[in-house]
Amino acid sequence: MVWQPEIDQIAKRRELAKQMGGPERVAEQHEREHLTVRERIDLRHAAASFMLAQGVPMRVVMETLGHSQIGVTMNIYSHVMPDLQRSAADRVMKVLWG
Repeated sequence: MVWQPEIDQIAKRRELAKQMGGPERVAEQHEREHLTVRERIDLRHAAASFMLAQGVPMRVVMETLGHSQIGVTMNIYSHVMPDLQRSAADRVMKVLWG
């Protein structure tokens, strides 16, 4: 898997969060050993993406995140699905044809 687009997106979001909250506010949060709202959202999104990439069932990810419907989780994390579908197809091919 190539994670560079996701890593770039996280860096971009961190920069935007700093601009919106101001460097003083971000520093204040960090001095209190707290994460900013954006950092918490980024970590939540990263955790869900990694769980899906590791084959954790969508239903389990949904429950972990506290989403009320699986459709919410699927809509938000559908970008992870093509890699999972490819991986599943590869596994089936390996079983069938070695």
